Amino acid sequence: MRDAAQEAKEERKCKRVGAFIRALREGAGVRSLPEGVLTSVKVRFPTEEEPSTLLVVRASSGEGPRIAFIGAYDVGDALLAWMKRDEGQRMRWRKDLPWEQRGERMGV
Repeated sequence: MRDAAQEAKEERKCKRVGAFIRALREGAGVRSLPEGVLTSVKVRFPTEEEPSTLLVVRASSGEGPRIAFIGAYDVGDALLAWMKRDEGQRMRWRKDLPWEQRGERMGV
């Protein structure tokens, strides 16, 4: 039996996700970065070992390359979490260092 309320809820979610993806072309997603420009988004999908989704967001800014991570149960939820963090200026951007330099930064 169909659940019309659940279908309507899912449709609203899909519309919000689609609107955010479209807005990425216009500067959404990096509003908290001075001179921020989105450069890449990678998705790590759930596996048996790691049952959550992870977005790896890279951007360039006036302060240099930056990276942020957003986790959720599925891609749609991760994108909506990114949207909310971006709207609230709560994205946690870090310097995007090459893997080799991360140990040096940590004193290893």
